[in-house]
Amino acid sequence: KQWYQRRVAITAGVAAAELAYENQAEQAVLDFVDSSSNTLFGELANLAIGQFDSVADIKSFIEEYVSKDLKGKVASDAAAAAKEAKKMANEWCSSGCTGQSADFVEALFKGMHGGQCVDASQFCGPCHDNAHAHFSAGNSIPCCMDNVIQKGIAAYEYVAEAYGDQVNEWVGLVSDELSADANAKAVEYRDAV
Repeated sequence: KQWYQRRVAITAGVAAAELAYENQAEQAVLDFVDSSSNTLFGELANLAIGQFDSVADIKSFIEEYVSKDLKGKVASDAAAAAKEAKKMANEWCSSGCTGQSADFVEALFKGMHGGQCVDASQFCGPCHDNAHAHFSAGNSIPCCMDNVIQKGIAAYEYVAEAYGDQVNEWVGLVSDELSADANAKAVEYRDAV
């Protein structure tokens, strides 16, 4: 009975969200997408809008393109990731990493700013050079912060290995629907990362 009540509540919530979107946001989204139609984002948004009119459409897409085995693997991996994230958050807080990391980032940005680097958020050219000099002077990332970074890298590598073929298949499906200009822009963004 409790399962059924949750299912009814979720269904009602989804229906309410769809109605709210239709009544309050849909036209603004369509106007924005239309104004961006000659961009990669615009083409992707148009593709999504054309493909998905409702949550049921998204569910159908998942049913068609995501195998039962993949769903189980994703669910298992997501549960393990959530458990690890909770553990890391507890370690982060208990070790005082917030303060250490804040001090590190503040010092890094102070070290980066100056000379030709007037906007440290643009991490290239003079800002990159200043950051390199900051680290070369013996400043290092706090161990607790480095631990989070290393685990993030390992997680990314795991996802790339475990799901890369499937993602590439989906990218191919989307790529087939985009213009040559949009595909070229997507490659440019990918290569920049």
